[in-house]
Amino acid sequence: MKLTKMEEALKGFQQTIKDLLASGRTPRQAVNEAYKQYPVMKAMQSDLLPQLVIQAQKGGAADVPKEKLQKYMAQSWAADGLTLSQRTTKGAKAVVTNCTKVIKTSLENGDGVYNMAKKLFDGYKAGGVIPEQDIPKFLEKLTDLTQDYQSASFKRALRAAQRNINKLSTQGMKAAYNGVLDAIEKGNEDKLNKAIHIATQERTRYFAQRIARTEMARAYADGVFYRWYKDADCVAFKWELSSRHPCDDICDLYAHADLWGIGEGIFPKDKVPTLPVHPNCMCRLVPVFAGSPQLKSEKPKDRSLDGGMEYIERLSKSLQISLLGKTGAEKVDSGDDWRKHANGVSNKVMQSRIEPDVITVCNINPDIYSGITSDIRGEEVIITSKQVKHIKERHSDAAELVLEKYKTTLEAPDYIFLDEKHEHTGLVVKRIAGTDKDEIINVVLRIAISSDADEIKHSIITGWKISESRLRNYIRRKKNVYTKAP
Repeated sequence: MKLTKMEEALKGFQQTIKDLLASGRTPRQAVNEAYKQYPVMKAMQSDLLPQLVIQAQKGGAADVPKEKLQKYMAQSWAADGLTLSQRTTKGAKAVVTNCTKVIKTSLENGDGVYNMAKKLFDGYKAGGVIPEQDIPKFLEKLTDLTQDYQSASFKRALRAAQRNINKLSTQGMKAAYNGVLDAIEKGNEDKLNKAIHIATQERTRYFAQRIARTEMARAYADGVFYRWYKDADCVAFKWELSSRHPCDDICDLYAHADLWGIGEGIFPKDKVPTLPVHPNCMCRLVPVFAGSPQLKSEKPKDRSLDGGMEYIERLSKSLQISLLGKTGAEKVDSGDDWRKHANGVSNKVMQSRIEPDVITVCNINPDIYSGITSDIRGEEVIITSKQVKHIKERHSDAAELVLEKYKTTLEAPDYIFLDEKHEHTGLVVKRIAGTDKDEIINVVLRIAISSDADEIKHSIITGWKISESRLRNYIRRKKNVYTKAP
């Protein structure tokens, strides 16, 4: 990962803060003005976007034009809904706030030490010298006060001050006073420079790189998901930890628990948790194909509660607390659902930001659909990105359910009605068990026939939810060409 423009911006940001502070600006003024000249996060975004395209191509989106990939990579993917541009804008505010705080704290601490040392000396101004019996206590206080000043030059100044104080003379006292305060000022300058370095070169760089690494991981996952989700032979994805995975967290559970009865760390294609799970998450998805020896079964069954508990029970108490929190671990140990307490767990499933022009949905049984037309060619059903967009825009209240369940609906419909307004087209209806009120969806399917061009497949035209009364109306008024056997 090369962030050349960001590195150049960091150097300018750091030096400009120093210059502005030296000219009398407050920390807030100096940081704000420096950031306007050197917008580090914007520079990072400029560096990052072309590399996100490369990562998406490496993942599997090599057939998508770069211009389209840039558009997709600029879109949001995380739960907060922020696009890359919005994230860097928000990050800019965080950078300015954090840098200002670090620098202001350094200045305040330095001023505090300087003023306290001055006050310590000023307490003996009346007599001009420190009584000999008070010298050990005075030096002890001075040493404690300046314990954070560890440079060789400061230590030399402190030893020189001790020698001058031991002279028991006004001249020696003055020399010690000036020497110590000068050394503190120099030490404060060194500390301020170090604080500016930490704020810009360390904390700001880490903050920007964390966003960049997380976005890169997501771009690669987008490519993988785009490449394999539409492949009918790919039936699942395996969650794999990065070799640099630093600690035990929800990623370990995803990688090692059997949550769907098809193997440890393996998820059905439509049940993969959103990736990355957390900042700096570098986990990856690997496609699993039908017939793979990795699969315990090819019929997934939701056992996320039991499968998660089996994994959790194998962990030590400390690792359980790391995953669930102390209170959560106690509640889960008492029988509560682990999914309520695991840090980072989410019900949101992975969806690639890269939209293929054509998505393979499933294969249908021609016998079931022969009532629409007896001239059925092939079994493959597709949907275009244009039709997906149409469903999302025209049937927004139903889009999520329709797009999640169109495969199930077409493979095992309850009813098929003839669409008499459009040739070779049917209204495929299914009641979706487990939803609120067992909602009913209607998918409009155009059947490919022998006279169609070779590239034409069975195609989903649109889809929406229908009510129970509308279904009864269909049954009364439309030509029913298929009804599922009771």
